[in-house]
Amino acid sequence: MQQKQTHPNQTQPSQTQPSQTQPGQTQSNSQGQSTRPNIPDNKLNAVAAAIPHVASIKQDYQKRIETAPQNAQQRMIGEATAAMTKAVTDEGLSVDEYSAILEVARNDPSVRQEITQRMHASGE
Repeated sequence: MQQKQTHPNQTQPSQTQPSQTQPGQTQSNSQGQSTRPNIPDNKLNAVAAAIPHVASIKQDYQKRIETAPQNAQQRMIGEATAAMTKAVTDEGLSVDEYSAILEVARNDPSVRQEITQRMHASGE
């Protein structure tokens, strides 16, 4: 299995695994609800839970890296990547799953809205 050196909130277009839903694929719901890519609810919940943690870590480290001596910046980038990876995996997702779902959300407003609603629901 290849490991990509990307941050959990960054994706590489068209590098999803064959078993994952591609951005254009949707599933019809037998209950007549709107169609959306076939992403299980538990995965959407995990992404919604991870996003604020990843964003906070990214923001914190960006500020620290900008003011750090150049010889410490690479080490801090590694720390940031590890912390963001942990935030994602602590929610039960792989970085690849997280990235793939974010890519789908970027291209599908219904998925983006679903994740946003779940983020707001968990924050109340």
